Amino acid sequence: MKNKHRYSQQQRQDYPHPTTEQLAQLGIALHHDQAIEQAAIGAALSTTGTFQKLKRYLTKDAFLDEKHQSIYAAMDALTKRIEKVDLLTVTHELKRMGLLGDAVAKREGNIVEMKANAAVPPHYLAECTGIVLSDAHLEDHCRILYELYMRREAVRQGFRFMQHAQDLHHNIFDIYEDIAKRTRTINHAKVLRHRTMNDVMEAGRNEPPSRRICGNLVKENEVCILFGDAGSGKTILAFQMGDAASKGSPLFPDEAEFVNETEPKLVIYYDFEMQDHELYARYKPVNGSLRFNDNYHRSDLNPDFLDLENADELIMNEILRDVEIHKPGLIIIDNITYISSESQDPAVATKLMKKLCAMQRRYQPLTIIVIAHTPKRDLSQPVQSRHLAGAKNLDNFAKSVIAISFSKQDPDKRYIKQTKCRNRSDGYQPYDETHVVDCAISRSNGSLQYDFYGFSKEQAHLTAKDYSEVEAEAICFAYEERTKNGTSFRDIGKQLKQLYDIEWAHTTISRKLVAHRKEKGLDNGHLAPLGEDPENPI
Repeated sequence: MKNKHRYSQQQRQDYPHPTTEQLAQLGIALHHDQAIEQAAIGAALSTTGTFQKLKRYLTKDAFLDEKHQSIYAAMDALTKRIEKVDLLTVTHELKRMGLLGDAVAKREGNIVEMKANAAVPPHYLAECTGIVLSDAHLEDHCRILYELYMRREAVRQGFRFMQHAQDLHHNIFDIYEDIAKRTRTINHAKVLRHRTMNDVMEAGRNEPPSRRICGNLVKENEVCILFGDAGSGKTILAFQMGDAASKGSPLFPDEAEFVNETEPKLVIYYDFEMQDHELYARYKPVNGSLRFNDNYHRSDLNPDFLDLENADELIMNEILRDVEIHKPGLIIIDNITYISSESQDPAVATKLMKKLCAMQRRYQPLTIIVIAHTPKRDLSQPVQSRHLAGAKNLDNFAKSVIAISFSKQDPDKRYIKQTKCRNRSDGYQPYDETHVVDCAISRSNGSLQYDFYGFSKEQAHLTAKDYSEVEAEAICFAYEERTKNGTSFRDIGKQLKQLYDIEWAHTTISRKLVAHRKEKGLDNGHLAPLGEDPENPI
């Protein structure tokens, strides 16, 4: 802390800007355009309200000519007093400020120096207004002046960086941090686009349609929120989505409903939940073979990073940098609390979602999946967007909101529901309360994954069925099928549904058969094992 304090003290006595002569010795020139500077000043003097436009794009320092800086200061002073800006009022303001004439007096201590550069000759304002007819090209002129200003600033900051770097009294890491803050810029492109409706329709006709990545659950060019109850398997589903996208394969193999219409794409999974050994335990390879595509990348917290107070902003900046450099097709953020520690605050949540949406639009065809939580809720009630933990308007900017919930039919079963789906006009049925996805978590080939079981209405998952009258008979039937015929657990589940109207996941059937064997003392050694096939339960 002492070093940082010493550095900040030295910053107050910063090195002066390099002179034009110093830069010329290095072969460096400060670029500017005198004619465009004059045109911008002239437009602001000629047309009412133009200075407000000019001020939105440029500060006084964006003008290299000191006369133009003086005129800008006079117009700014008038604007702050809510007075009209024109040729006469600016002339009077310059005179009042002591800046009108062939030279101005600049006092430094007891020394008075006459400077001509900042002085504005009385005839100069008329010259500026005489070279422009209107402010029609003001925004283009401002953009050019801003780019030239940023080039000059880059030269000055680079020179300052070299001076500080060679001074051993400065902490080099503080220097880098300070340079990063000073060189953070704003791209003064227009915020809004103005087009005729017919032009918009033509542009929409020529744009390629968003392709499905995980069926209608996740598509290209979307910001998607995935949330669910604690322990419902949000990370498992998100990880499975990333795996499928990296390979260009469907979310659930052999299920046309969840087709992947895109080519294999680079996927970055930002994992702030699991440690390396936990990830390995979930997805350990069978026979030592790697199962992930090289397109699948993972980013987690650096163990040496301890500045948790500002972690959310720093993490967002690094995610943006990764997107700019690596150009991924899909990023998954697990979970939202690490990029917005104040997600309960509506203002913070809105700002976060706007950042994510801006990132997605800027780097198309990028898709973003953000994992969130839900507070403890009544599982007998339908899951809705209001159960999403955080600010009420968190989902306003997402095109798709996906919920995972436990099913009361079976503790191993889950159902997936879209609580928001903006793309309902594409002809595909959304996974709403009338068409939820039934699934269960299992371990296949050494990895945890969701298995697809079909579709149903959400209401079927909200009440527990009473199997007490037929459960004992059903377990005996399943045990006979498994031990004598070697029937798979999934096929046994289908038979139980037909014969007894029992809806159990295959993991539940396996667990019940193991308990049944122990209870009845049926472990005779010669019967077929209950769990030695690729569909071992979790």
